[in-house]
Amino acid sequence: NCLNGDPCPNNAVTSQKGTASGNIVEVHLWLNKLSTTIGEASLDVGFDQTVADYQGYTEGTALGTSSAGTVYLVTEVGPGEVLVDIAPLGGRTLTSPAIMVKLTFKVLKSSAGSNFSFRSPDTLGGSALYRPDGSIILLTNNGWSGGLFSGM
Repeated sequence: NCLNGDPCPNNAVTSQKGTASGNIVEVHLWLNKLSTTIGEASLDVGFDQTVADYQGYTEGTALGTSSAGTVYLVTEVGPGEVLVDIAPLGGRTLTSPAIMVKLTFKVLKSSAGSNFSFRSPDTLGGSALYRPDGSIILLTNNGWSGGLFSGM
């Protein structure tokens, strides 16, 4: 399990519900790829921009913090799409599941559910984990799980 008690599949990147206050919600992006050195994480996140509006991010601990040399580039590249690139100095190997980044959204309207997904898993230019040599660490489709924005 992830540290928050939710299921945290092995060899996976998953989104988990974080804190919520009114219509502001956090989505935690967890990394559970253990005993493998990660040179970079590139996450292309898609969501319905009529249901949620991206507000900002908070660094996680999985790949280190900017004060320890990890570079975080988080950009809203268009409506309903946020790119997250995290590059730990010298690579990083996890021994337990941890949060890579927390994304904050404003929920705009009540909804039965709106997809929150990782776009183009395991591909260059999509969502991928990379070794320090630049090669992609394959997680397969089961290794990338998004979720739903729901309620208000």
